[in-house]
Amino acid sequence: MTAVDEVRSPTRDVTLSPAAAGARAREVTFLIETPEALAAKLEVFDLQGRRTAKPFDGMLARGRTTVTWSLRTRDGEPVTNGVYFARLSYAGGHRTLQLAVTR
Repeated sequence: MTAVDEVRSPTRDVTLSPAAAGARAREVTFLIETPEALAAKLEVFDLQGRRTAKPFDGMLARGRTTVTWSLRTRDGEPVTNGVYFARLSYAGGHRTLQLAVTR
């Protein structure tokens, strides 16, 4: 996980992590924890930096939120095997998580 935040930022404690899933899962569930409500978006990118999906774009409530990605592209097609990056962006910072998809 990588992050860049202002030390005094109230959003410095935001976390993004994957929920436990098998190697051949049909979907991925992300756990997002935030100390305050905030507008955010969760996007998934392939290794070439192309946005593959946007599983969440809206307001996160304070506390824990789960977001599920169906391992499908924006066009509804199944993603191919490979490495992807999930990026949670919000005012004051971002979190990035690497995912390996195998079928």
